[in-house]
Amino acid sequence: MDAAPMDSRPSSRRTSSPGRHRLGKYEGLEEIGRPPGGATLYSAADPATGRAVTLACVALSAFAGRDADLDRFRRDARVASRLIHPAILRIHASGEHGGTAFLACDPAAGRTLAQLLAEQAPLAAGEAVAITAAILEAVDHAHRAGLVHGLIAPEAVWIGEDRTVRVGWFGLAALAAPRATVGDDLKAVGGLLDRMLAGRSLTVELTGILAQATAPRPEDRFASAAAFRSALLDAGPSPPAGPKTRRRLPVLLPGAALALLVAAGLLILDRRPAPPSPPAAAVVEPRPASAPPGPQPAELQSPAAESPPPSPPAPVQPAEAPAAVPVPPPLPARPSPEAVRNALRDVTCALPTVGEHDGRLLIGGTAAGEAARRAVQDLTARLAGGWPYGIEIATAPAELCDPLTVAAAPLAANAALDRPLALRLVTEAGPLRADESLVLEVETPPGRPLHLQVDYFTADGTVVHLLPNPSETGSLTEPAATRRLGERSAGGRFWTIGPPFGQELLLVLASPAPLSVGGRPEAEPASAYLAALRRALRESGSVEGGHVLAAARFIATAP
Repeated sequence: MDAAPMDSRPSSRRTSSPGRHRLGKYEGLEEIGRPPGGATLYSAADPATGRAVTLACVALSAFAGRDADLDRFRRDARVASRLIHPAILRIHASGEHGGTAFLACDPAAGRTLAQLLAEQAPLAAGEAVAITAAILEAVDHAHRAGLVHGLIAPEAVWIGEDRTVRVGWFGLAALAAPRATVGDDLKAVGGLLDRMLAGRSLTVELTGILAQATAPRPEDRFASAAAFRSALLDAGPSPPAGPKTRRRLPVLLPGAALALLVAAGLLILDRRPAPPSPPAAAVVEPRPASAPPGPQPAELQSPAAESPPPSPPAPVQPAEAPAAVPVPPPLPARPSPEAVRNALRDVTCALPTVGEHDGRLLIGGTAAGEAARRAVQDLTARLAGGWPYGIEIATAPAELCDPLTVAAAPLAANAALDRPLALRLVTEAGPLRADESLVLEVETPPGRPLHLQVDYFTADGTVVHLLPNPSETGSLTEPAATRRLGERSAGGRFWTIGPPFGQELLLVLASPAPLSVGGRPEAEPASAYLAALRRALRESGSVEGGHVLAAARFIATAP
């Protein structure tokens, strides 16, 4: 992220004016709109990168006598610049220059919802439900990061030519609605749905949802955007093929499987049969049994089973080349979840989870980068066979693929064990928040003592070495033992969550002898460490009597 730092005080320099067509490094400013609250939107360009941006600018003098609102604006700008979601217009930078505060985001493509309503209102019920569901998905993502939108309006929602929905104006609540709450956002989304459906006859279920979403008292509204969206998709008509919508499925799995799936995000379902290459969260129903199914072998390697037809390619995403999708072996008509899980491990840059509930296959987890996420989706479409399935893969920075690639062989060796090396967080409920302690446990496999190397890869390209560390240099751990790290009461090293926030990665390696990575600082650039780790793992291939094992997991952090 190329976010500029926010100054701690308003600048005393002269405010940049639109007539000068320049703000800091951004050139060619042309006014394109004015959201509520006093901000002005400009189209502009960053000459250093050639990137076209939209600047949301506000004079710092607008906050005169409103120090609390200015503090909120700065905080919201920082949080908004970390939001990465396909339904949110990406904010690339925030800062202050010449007495003007600004946010720089992707330009919006398509028409605003206001323009669409002016041309086509009322919308078909299915389309209105699909658009509202996409807005709620974006709002839910922001709320989970601790950010209230505050300015939800038809002008803040863009509909692309492919009916993709994007929500903008995040980070501007302090201007017009500094006291806005989560409940206010949900009521505003309910108001949008009401406008889209105005004049149409509604089902009893939709009428009830609208009444609850727009209830005068906050306590009578939905508890969250996720709850609103779930109720809407359960009650609404099947959406048209264009917009990307899903229906949540309650996850009622026991033990560790439930924890893994919940940690990866809610799993969701769609009612459409067999769409090609499902998007970030979609459902594929079983293929029609028009041809006789192949044999039903217990393993994936059966050469007699028929391979399903390949899916069309997923939509091209900018800024990242598509990943190669592993070609799965021939499949039985309904492979076991374990077989699907093993095959999905071929996507190096992802840590997928696979479970089963109520006759449906549930795919969750996290992928490092859009290309890896699409690879999991495409491979799942080929693997699922006769399963109806729900899938939602969270996306982490693509740079976090590097440690997974370096550790690919140890990860594969560990996955083949009956009792593998295991890594878990002591606190598994939701994202880890700012100033919350990071406490984790490593469980070693039986057999022999192993030396542990535990690393934390942050969203900004840094690695923190959790073990060994200056307070705890001994890495040797007994077999079939659980080792806890980060507990303050133990008197050793402990860590708390801080910025940057987002999806980050924990990696633990276990080896018969310490890995020869040299003396390392407690924190360093990940690229330097990974080069040393790659050499150490190559050398470890000659270590007598065993292989290096690895376990990894993504974690979500938030302000």
